[in-house]
Amino acid sequence: MRFWVKILLFISAYTPLFLIFILRYTNYHEIYFWIGVGALILINLIWIPIFRLTRGWTKSTFTIKKSINRTSDALNYIIAYIIAFLGFRFELWQDWVSLFILLAVIFFVYVHSNLIFVNPLLNICGYKIYDIEAVESGSIVLITKRNRLRENEKITVKNMSDNIYQEVI
Repeated sequence: MRFWVKILLFISAYTPLFLIFILRYTNYHEIYFWIGVGALILINLIWIPIFRLTRGWTKSTFTIKKSINRTSDALNYIIAYIIAFLGFRFELWQDWVSLFILLAVIFFVYVHSNLIFVNPLLNICGYKIYDIEAVESGSIVLITKRNRLRENEKITVKNMSDNIYQEVI
């Protein structure tokens, strides 16, 4: 998956955090409030079609050897949400730079750990994340809307990035 898509998914994962910041640190009469809300809506409208764009991509079939549901890992994102309540003062440039550094570090850790898809908004949209041991290819990350996967079950998938696949249902 392209780097810009990973950036959009990361930003969408923190949309609730940014919304909290907007609500806490701006007045709805200010232009910053409406710019922030509009930007969040736009970003979240963009990432949704990304999953639909993959429809034309080559499909593969894997046989599940073992699966582990990682959907609950989305709770890791909540730790970063706590920073909204630590008393940041956004009129100081130092607080903006600190927040940017924190989010940049989190972004690179999540991208390089394949955690970018462990996204609370994907959960809200009904997607589940699984670590799959596939007979044909070894370990992969699967994004699916199904609640349960069984051993020896065959699944049809589209490759989204490296070893990350979306199930074709």
